Amino acid sequence: MHCLLRNQVTLLIHFLLYLCCHKVSKAAIELPPNSTIPAVIVFGDSVVDTGNNNLLKTVVKVNYPPYGKDFVGGKPTGRFSDGKVPSDLIVEELGIKDLLPAYLDPALRDEDLLTGVTFASGGSGYDPLTSNLLSVLSLSDQLEMFKDYITKLDKLVGPERTSKVLSQSLVLVVTGSNDVTNTYFSSPLRKSEYDISSYVDLLVGYASDFVQDLYKLGARRIGVFGLPPLGCLPSQRTLKGGVERKCIDSYNQISEMFNNKLSAEMDSINGRFPTARISYIDIYKLPLDVIHNPQEYGFEISDKGCCGTGTLEVAFLCKYTYSQNPNSPLSRTSCCQTLLSLFGIALSKYLQRSSLFQLPNLPTSISCLQRFQSKLDTLSLAPNLTSLCFDPLQFAASPNICAAIQTTDDWVRTVGNSTALDSSCRSDLTVPTSCDACVAAGFRVQSQLIAVDGNRSHAIDCFYFSVLYAAGVVNDYGPESAGAISCIFGLSIRPERGSSGNRAPAFVFGMIGAGLAVFVVCAVLGLFVWWSRKCRKRDHVEDENREFGPGPRRPATVSIWYKIQELEKATDNFSSRNFIGRGGFGLVYKGSLPDGSVIAVKRVIESDFQGNAEFCNEVEIISNLKHRSLVPLRGCCVDDDACGPDGPSRYLVYDYMPNGNLENRLFPLSENGKKRTHLSWLERKSIIMDVARGLAYLHYGVRPAIYHRDIKPTNILLDGDMRARVADFGLARMSREGQSHMTTRVAGTHGYLAPEYALYGQLTEKSDVYSFGVVVLEIMCGRKALDLSSGPARSFLITDWAWAHVKAGQMEKVLDARLLEGRENPRGLMERFVLVGILSAHVMVALRPTIVDVVKMLEGDLEIPVVPDRPGPLAHPSLYGGGNGSSENGCDGFSWEV
Repeated sequence: MHCLLRNQVTLLIHFLLYLCCHKVSKAAIELPPNSTIPAVIVFGDSVVDTGNNNLLKTVVKVNYPPYGKDFVGGKPTGRFSDGKVPSDLIVEELGIKDLLPAYLDPALRDEDLLTGVTFASGGSGYDPLTSNLLSVLSLSDQLEMFKDYITKLDKLVGPERTSKVLSQSLVLVVTGSNDVTNTYFSSPLRKSEYDISSYVDLLVGYASDFVQDLYKLGARRIGVFGLPPLGCLPSQRTLKGGVERKCIDSYNQISEMFNNKLSAEMDSINGRFPTARISYIDIYKLPLDVIHNPQEYGFEISDKGCCGTGTLEVAFLCKYTYSQNPNSPLSRTSCCQTLLSLFGIALSKYLQRSSLFQLPNLPTSISCLQRFQSKLDTLSLAPNLTSLCFDPLQFAASPNICAAIQTTDDWVRTVGNSTALDSSCRSDLTVPTSCDACVAAGFRVQSQLIAVDGNRSHAIDCFYFSVLYAAGVVNDYGPESAGAISCIFGLSIRPERGSSGNRAPAFVFGMIGAGLAVFVVCAVLGLFVWWSRKCRKRDHVEDENREFGPGPRRPATVSIWYKIQELEKATDNFSSRNFIGRGGFGLVYKGSLPDGSVIAVKRVIESDFQGNAEFCNEVEIISNLKHRSLVPLRGCCVDDDACGPDGPSRYLVYDYMPNGNLENRLFPLSENGKKRTHLSWLERKSIIMDVARGLAYLHYGVRPAIYHRDIKPTNILLDGDMRARVADFGLARMSREGQSHMTTRVAGTHGYLAPEYALYGQLTEKSDVYSFGVVVLEIMCGRKALDLSSGPARSFLITDWAWAHVKAGQMEKVLDARLLEGRENPRGLMERFVLVGILSAHVMVALRPTIVDVVKMLEGDLEIPVVPDRPGPLAHPSLYGGGNGSSENGCDGFSWEV
């Protein structure tokens, strides 16, 4: 995919040797005296990632063919290339070793540490937000791994030799492209705050800080790569270069601007640190000359990559274009993907007839899926495929998605009568050039919709709407035509005699990442894949089961290991009648056991488990969490025989909470013509105290501490006595991020996310305190966290609204009017709870109390400090979606899962 020129690498090596000013000889574990470059240590993105992303829960990974086809046996290694990547070529030219291993590689040896590793992560960048958008390792994460590497070296060879290795090693930093093409131009989060010149300054500042951190840790010979000509990379030419796929000059000018400022900053650092040998490495001029004059360098084509079509060449696109054999392992993993595409054809026909993008309500969605399943049953396929692959809520109408679009009239009002789709997707899409143009148009319209919506987490929704509109409204041949099926829905169809064969799936693209001649295109995985699901190969399941031993491994706890047959009987085979909602990370069904006890069964569909063993380990941890304010776990189940969307189906079994969740009680809807009663003051007080004590237990009652990450009313359940119990705390721990200050995966809900966590992935116990403070205000004020009916921007968030009224001495406007109706309700105590909520949800982390102090304040054992000023409104459209995604029922659709 890189198609990197070896003569270019050779020139680069000569430059690096000049930088080191020493003769090069082969490195070895004994570090002979004449070895002046003992190791190469690399940081950056996909250009130099040799497999770290394989160990991450991200779609930005390439551990499948055709990647790695140039290696012996064609084995994919996680390198974003057919063979070696630049970091491998550098260590090879220096005579150190043949390949540079990834630091996270489980097979890493001690001698590998002495001769160098790469910490790079495909999709990363200087801006912390870049890595958060793609759930990969940020430079901060890579720096933490480097510190761990130094600790291991100390133990291996001692501090003195470690210092020598670090000071004499060649340290390379290769990143920055993703920041410009992805975070700035494809996301509104930075573009609304910075013009391009200011953003470049921000990136150079991050680069300067990172290089200085490396210096402080002992690195001395540091090479920092500039940006390539971004406007001439194949992906950008395809997406933004028009029909002729020309280079985008404005992007190239940005590369030059960044390179000039980066070069000057590296010179400045050298001046401040006399022992530093830091150099800026230019990778702009030579690649640009190759692109414009390929024949002079021995090439015929210079505008395409080496994978897939070569125009949008990377990641999952290569995966799907590589294997069209229905008997191949890759095809056997696509059952849910195929069903999604087939159902999408029906939905686009529905759009064509009704002008509705989604089904009108949840019952209709459930009914349609049942009919779909009945059709599948006639084909003798595995039972319950729709239940395994689909969440009925994903097809039900809701304004909590792309720019609040629900009808074609909404679409026209949002993007106008004529879009790029209308001009590019109308013709016969079996023609390759027409399909490519339609693909590029889909991305342009998606970007337009995201800019209107302002919420990057709605990117998949907006792409899904673009697909439906292209097939159901624009294309003259209709959604059932060969062109729509192959190009828009990505389904292989049997070619007619004389045809050129199957078209590769075209609408399988997503976020764009880039490096030296590389863009990491994160696949949307089909029509509207809300999550990535693949039926795991049987032999893989059998291998995993063998790891368990003779039988499935059971958690060594008092929890029950249920058989799938027991759960199917309890839930009437997971009947839609027993479907009670979607909880965090899965679908929840009500069930009854033979002994008469009522249970809630959660089918886990969105977890980070790497296998059954890890699932069981986590269940052991959860089972040991015992507190009155946590939803108790009864047991679990692993069904190896199910062709689930993520391999074996996994289930968690909880006690059933008869009074539902706090959201439904706090903002009741009419039921059977009767209005539900509102919560009394005593019930509200009890709920707040229960949640506070539950969080205190998670933060301080167990080790390591557990950070929930998604405290909100729907994750607070109410038992038969109306006592609150925190739900989904176990799966927060299962993310394996409870001990990390910088997390590579932001999970939570808009309106409840602490700012430092939402923007930078900085997770602490006070992130949960912020979310708790928002919930307290919702309970005490009777308002939703995100209320768009308030008008002014500062009333957009309940935290801003409540703070403004309290600072103005208008506490009566903050308290729910129903609480003021009862004279017996203690006004002073209720005001105390409001103040604690405001303080807990303060923008600045340092001004928030710990959850232990929160409990003391609520109980009156600790004085509440004066409510401090807030630095500014949190209602910034770049963070909270600009207000286009609200619904009458609150914030439930605003999930941040980057």
